[in-house]
This record gives sequence, structure tokens and C-alpha cells, in this order.
Amino acid sequence: MKKTLLVIMAALSMLLTQCKKSEAESPSDGKPVNITLNVGGDSKIDVNTVNGKVTFTSGDKIYVASGGVYVGTLTAQDGKTFSGTIFGPKEGEPLQFFFLGNKTPNEELTAGTTDELTINISNQSEGLPVISYAPSKEIYPSNDASYSAFLLNKCALVKFDVRNYTGSGTVGIKGMNNQVTVALNDNSFNYGEINDGKIILNKNNNEYWAILLPQNAVEGGEAYSSDGWTGNNVTVPEITINQHLNEGIAVNLTAPASLSRFSVSETTKVEFSPGNLYYDGISSSWNFEAHQWDYRTLSGKSAFFDGKFNTTPTNHWGLFGWSGNGATAAWGMSTSTNNADYSGTFEDWGKAMDETGNTWRTLKLSEWEYLLTTRKVNGNTGFGHTCVWMELSNKVEGLIIFPDGYTGETTDLKEIPDGAVFLPAAGWFSTGTITAHQKGGFYRSSELRDNFPTSTKYLSFSSTNVVIENATWNPLYYKYSVRLVRDCSK
Repeated sequence: MKKTLLVIMAALSMLLTQCKKSEAESPSDGKPVNITLNVGGDSKIDVNTVNGKVTFTSGDKIYVASGGVYVGTLTAQDGKTFSGTIFGPKEGEPLQFFFLGNKTPNEELTAGTTDELTINISNQSEGLPVISYAPSKEIYPSNDASYSAFLLNKCALVKFDVRNYTGSGTVGIKGMNNQVTVALNDNSFNYGEINDGKIILNKNNNEYWAILLPQNAVEGGEAYSSDGWTGNNVTVPEITINQHLNEGIAVNLTAPASLSRFSVSETTKVEFSPGNLYYDGISSSWNFEAHQWDYRTLSGKSAFFDGKFNTTPTNHWGLFGWSGNGATAAWGMSTSTNNADYSGTFEDWGKAMDETGNTWRTLKLSEWEYLLTTRKVNGNTGFGHTCVWMELSNKVEGLIIFPDGYTGETTDLKEIPDGAVFLPAAGWFSTGTITAHQKGGFYRSSELRDNFPTSTKYLSFSSTNVVIENATWNPLYYKYSVRLVRDCSK
């Protein structure tokens, strides 16, 4: 480990900087001074997880302080040269250089006034935010108008060994220092945590890494994923500056109850998504509901989320028409009642959640049928055995589906059993109002009705039965709920 630390130091030592003014004057009364900072390394932003080397690319930023306040920002032009303007550097003191991992400080920066820099490093999914600092070796203004500095890490580079996870989301840990404030009066670094101390790990080539800030050791820490997996007993050693921990801290994740195995044919088992699918048109993002009992319908209409019955936010969709690849109503999102707007070969919503289309998918009607009427639970098949109607304690009603191998109670249930899936009875929509809200559930399949290209197959259920709908006329524009699955090993 000592050798590894030396490797990082050596890698950073190559970032010896030369800082030259482009003006002969050295004003300290608030006038601008244009400077250029030359650094070693190539033109690729990177934190090399093998040797810890940090390199730069165009757009990277270094913040400059002098006299206890922020005086300007330098921006990388080509990976080797930073340039910019500083305002009113104080004579008789070194310049202070801060590389903050390209995270934008929380404060509004005002040259000559801002006296601290605060950044949050929680989200590292797009890159590893190295934090480094150095004062210039020379006092401002230098005799030969040149400056040098040796950037040193104020953080650690840590590898995580994520185990058992077969999901497609981001993975994170909790209880970590994820915020740093630099006091520019003395250039001290103060570390703390916000939002449960969450840090989203960076995944690259199937390895998980993170930049961690100095802190005490953590035992029994929590881990999580964006698609509902959880983990406990994560042990993180004491973190100090400039560490390179590459042995892999164990993170054991467990699938949520909704990701238990369910047979949908004699040869295929699936896991259900953590919740119903919905589209947030405000952020243009596809999401699974936070809980199995949550649901949305259409803007301004019935919904349940945030622990209570609500109305669906504007430009949100939780019920969908047929998703045809030639449709003008993409993904079935339209209030049109014209079948032609939804037409085409099925375009699976799984592709909206995963661009490769290899993870999530919509069940075929035959799979819904096998799951609910053919598969045996406790030696029995059909409604009342493989599935039952239930009203939860929060008053949401819907269908409980028991997983393979379930041996618990199937009657007089008060809560969702471990491993079971709950499909909320969100109703359906054609025009006007939501029909059968909290009285029936209507869920999409991936198929059109046999010999009827403008009618779809779907699942419906109520408090008394389930119906595999293949014969009833069902226009493409009718809006139903979507619950995705993914195939899993036996």
C-alpha cells in the first residue's frame, strides 16, 4: 500500500505547473490580471484507477484565491494550459490554486468577496471528482513573472467490490462525507455529509470506484441502487488524503422483494420492476415508482404517491396507449382517440428504460396467463392462490402476486408478503375521466389481438377475478398501466 501511495504522489508530481502573467503590471487594487497556467499530462480528463494519475482536458477549471478571497477562475484550453483572469491578487502572498473535480461551487462566486468554496461530490456516476490544492511556490508578484505549484490530493481514490447485483441502475453508499468547504482565509478543508451521506459510485469497465473525503472508519454502512436494491454491513476504513485503496471494499446488494422470481412459462422466470412505469415530462425522464403501491395516471387525474392519494402532476404519464413503432403518439403518450396515431409494431417500454432494450421488457399475454392461472402456488392455481385482491393499510387496492415457492398465507393479508408483487388498481382511460379507479387494474401486454391490428391484448383484474383479455375489443388508444419485467436465471 505504501508503494501505491508513492505512485500517486509521483503521478501528481508530474503536474508541476508554470504560471506566467501576460501583463507586465502586477496590480493589486482590483484590476484584472490575465494569467496562464501550464500543466503536464495529456489532453484527456481522467483519473487512472490503476496508478492514480490525474490528467486534464479542455474545460477543466482551477479556482484561484489570494488574500483570503476568491479572485478568479482558470479554464483548461488543451489539457496542458489553463488561462483566465484574476482580479486584485494581494501582493506579498502566494497565489492559491484549487482543483475541485469540475464540481461547481454552491456559492455564487464574486471576485474579491467570496471567502469560501463549497462543493458536493455525491454524484460520481459521470466522473471521479478529484479534489486537489496547492499554493504557488513564489510570492506574488514574482521577480520573473512566473509561478509554479505542486498540486496535492485532498481526497482518496477507492475501489468497491459490488457483489450479487444484476440490476441496471447506479449503485451508491451512505454515511460518507460528501461535501467539502474550503475556507479561503486559511485554505483549510472542512468535510461533512448531507442527504444521508450518499455517494453514487462511478462504474467503468465493470469496476466501481469513488473519490472519498477524509473521515473516520464506518462499520455497518448502507448501500443502495437506483432500482431498489439494498445492502448493509459495508465497512469502510478510515479515509485520509492521497490514499489509493484498490483492493475493493465489499458491497453486498440484495434484490428488493419485488425482484423475486416468477415463472411466466415452463422455461422462463422473471423479476418484476420495483414499481409501475411512469414518464416525467418535466425532466424528460422515465422512472419506476418509488413503491409498489404508487401509481400515476394522466395529468391532473387520480394518483397515489408521497404516501397519499394525489393528482398526477402536469405532463406526467402513468397510463399508456399501444406503443407502435410507426406511431405519432410515441410510447402511447397522447390523448388522441385515433387508432392510427398509435399504430405499428410494438415498441417495448423497456427500451425507454434501457437503450439497449436488453434489460426490461413487457410481458406477453400468454406469460400473464401462465403466471396467474397456470403456475402453482401452495399446490394450487388461479385467483385466490397465485394472486389475491388486497387493500393495503394505506387504502390502496390492487392485486398481490405471490412468487415461486411461496408458502405463506394467501388470505386475510394486512401487508404485502416478502417477495410478492403488488399491482395497484389504477383503472384505465379512454376519454374524460379514469374508469374503475381503485376498482380494477388494467395492464399492458406486448401483443395485438389475433387478426385485429387495431385491438390489443391486456390483463385486467378486480376484487373477484383476473381476466386474460384476448377476445374483447380494445382500441389502441385505451390507456393502461405498465409494469416491466426482466428475465433472470433459474
